[in-house]
Amino acid sequence: MKSLIILSALFSISSFGYAQNLELETHWWQPNGTVDAFYKDTVANILYIGGGFSRIDKDVDEPNGAVVDSATGVPDWEFANPNGQVNAAVGDGTGGWFIGGSFTMVGDSIRNGLAHLDSTGLVTRWNPNIPGIVYCLLTYETMLYVGGQFNAARRNNRQTNSLDPCACR
Repeated sequence: MKSLIILSALFSISSFGYAQNLELETHWWQPNGTVDAFYKDTVANILYIGGGFSRIDKDVDEPNGAVVDSATGVPDWEFANPNGQVNAAVGDGTGGWFIGGSFTMVGDSIRNGLAHLDSTGLVTRWNPNIPGIVYCLLTYETMLYVGGQFNAARRNNRQTNSLDPCACR
């Protein structure tokens, strides 16, 4: 029993000592607010981060969302930023992504709560006009499932609680 306690103590100390050697990557982005959404595209080698922040670095204004090179940490300045918080992000399977949150514009396009961005970071024509706040997104096969605080979304003049992402391609 005594050797088990000593072994446990040694393991705890060695783990603690290892954790103390971690270093902050100072060349990486450091938002000044919350990060609520994170999507990594391993093909394009980019990260999309979204949340409630106004800057992703001390000198870089990228409010509420940013596209970052996952190898270097350098932001993509051509990306269309939302005017409100981003709560969720998910890939579309073709290099673009969907974002959901409490915004009404993305770049210069009116998008209430939900938007689709293509692989270059530009807003697409797809506009479901969510009357409320989107908190989560999930893609499954050809469907985009949207969760949040809203009654229904409009698609082809009918109300629905799930949206077909193929409509934006």
